[in-house]
Amino acid sequence: MKKFIHHKITLTVMLLLFTIISFGQISLSQEQIIEEYGTDYQEGVYGGNSYLLFKTPGYTKTSGSFTLQTIMFFKKGIDGNAYCFMFQLLEPGSEMNINIDIYNRDLKPVGYLHWINPADGVNYRIEQSKGSCLITAW
Repeated sequence: MKKFIHHKITLTVMLLLFTIISFGQISLSQEQIIEEYGTDYQEGVYGGNSYLLFKTPGYTKTSGSFTLQTIMFFKKGIDGNAYCFMFQLLEPGSEMNINIDIYNRDLKPVGYLHWINPADGVNYRIEQSKGSCLITAW
């Protein structure tokens, strides 16, 4: 029982830490994102906006090993630099309830599977997409 509680606390702290780190990406420049995440990414254009796709290994007791996909979308600012205005996280669908619990605890619910961070005004939405958990922040 003690080991189970320790694993649950560790998992919650890891997910919360990743969530906080990810939430901070809105408004960073593309150069800052690359500096933080590294140069191992794919890039492209979707809907007229450029994006960077980062794939990193993840592991939770619920899902085991998986690849976390983080997609950062950028728009050009008036200074000519590209800034992150939205990001998406794609992880196993088995992580959905854990994320919902964390968001219900740490953010303000504003609709069905939709939250806002009152501190910075960033919106978060969770949905299930083809068996995966898709988190969108803008």
